[in-house]
Amino acid sequence: MLARPDLRRFLPAVGVSALGDGMSMVVIAWLAITISPPGQQGWWTAFALAAFSMPATIGAFAFSRFVSRWRGARLVAADATLRMVALAVIAALGLAHMLTPGWYVALLGISSLLHAWGSAGTYTMIAELLPDEDHVPGNALLSTISQTTFIVGPAMAGILVPIIGPIWALGADAVSYGVLAAVAWGLSRRVRGGVSLPSEGGNWRALFRYPQMLVLVLVTCLFFLLYGPVEVALPIFVAQD
Repeated sequence: MLARPDLRRFLPAVGVSALGDGMSMVVIAWLAITISPPGQQGWWTAFALAAFSMPATIGAFAFSRFVSRWRGARLVAADATLRMVALAVIAALGLAHMLTPGWYVALLGISSLLHAWGSAGTYTMIAELLPDEDHVPGNALLSTISQTTFIVGPAMAGILVPIIGPIWALGADAVSYGVLAAVAWGLSRRVRGGVSLPSEGGNWRALFRYPQMLVLVLVTCLFFLLYGPVEVALPIFVAQD
């Protein structure tokens, strides 16, 4: 599987960007608390964390007509480029002492608009670069990278942010997405996987024709509904301790 040159380029770039995102799990809330007016840290932290993820759901539906037939590398490249630019603007405004909570939330929302498609494109790349018998090991490797950086990234942020500050740490995440964007744009000109035509009546409603899929979606929504307050409350608790 790793003998394929394109995959050897792609997986390290995915790992770098995933590590940056792992750091952002801490940095997003940390920066929100730092720039929020006194007494409003809870609200702005909640808005910032929501803006870093929820617009991806909107983008999944809003841009379906335009990007659903793109190849995986192009999806990854477009998402990584948007993420890089938006996070770089946040870092630049922060360094210039011009970053307000409103602009922060707005730019985070923009950064996540294509993220659902970028995540889908990452797994689509496995289908395009590997034969059928290697799809499961390839997807397992991607999941391993994601889970590892989910643990290592926040720990790195906890070490680096007190030293360099949350703005520079967020800038590092922008750089990590720049690495992924550069690799993905290069691969998008080389990967020539087949593009499947949409099935008859193919749309988002087709996903819910399968009871197992509907149950999985509902359980996932319930989990994040209950987990969301914890993600907001924990950094505020730490900051006030």
